Amino acid sequence: MAALQLRLYGGLEQALARVAPDKGVVGLGMSDASVYSYWLEQKFSYTNTFFHTRPYLDIRKPGTQYLARNDFVISSDVLEHVSAPLDSVFANLHALLRPGGVLVFTVPYALQGQTVEHFPELHDFEIIGKKSDRQLINRTQDGREKIYTDLCFHGGDGATLELRLFSLPDLLAHLEQAGFQNITVHAEDHPEWGIVHTDRMGAPVSAIA
Repeated sequence: MAALQLRLYGGLEQALARVAPDKGVVGLGMSDASVYSYWLEQKFSYTNTFFHTRPYLDIRKPGTQYLARNDFVISSDVLEHVSAPLDSVFANLHALLRPGGVLVFTVPYALQGQTVEHFPELHDFEIIGKKSDRQLINRTQDGREKIYTDLCFHGGDGATLELRLFSLPDLLAHLEQAGFQNITVHAEDHPEWGIVHTDRMGAPVSAIA
């Protein structure tokens, strides 16, 4: 939330819980955690959306009711789970925002190199087995079958499958290609607010539409 407040207000002067409500500010979340979605709902005209339940949002095909209406969009550790192509995903994030709107997101990323897709040519797949014996069986567009083991799930065994590990250079390139500007990696510490980065491979990123 610090990155969002820096973008909206230009500084960190008080906790979000103490910010004066402004229902003229419209925001959208993507499966945001309740620890901060609660306060966003109190302060702004904010909607937290989900992939599996209402209010529903699939960032690969966002509904027209969400387009070009948001002053901010938050995506916390979601994009590493969204199937390719990534160019259209970032273009859709841009389309959700009004001109000048703010995207704030986190994903696991490496500081150098290229994004690593764990399952190239992912097309028609299923996950079978249990616990450490889980396997992903993928059928490519041309009919080939590929089997993957050593799957990585976020949120516990069998929860949400990690599809890729981003690289920071590729993230910045996707944002620029989608039309975002003023891209910032929020790796600075704010110990007075309890923000100390022990691992900067995944610091929040923000950008302006």
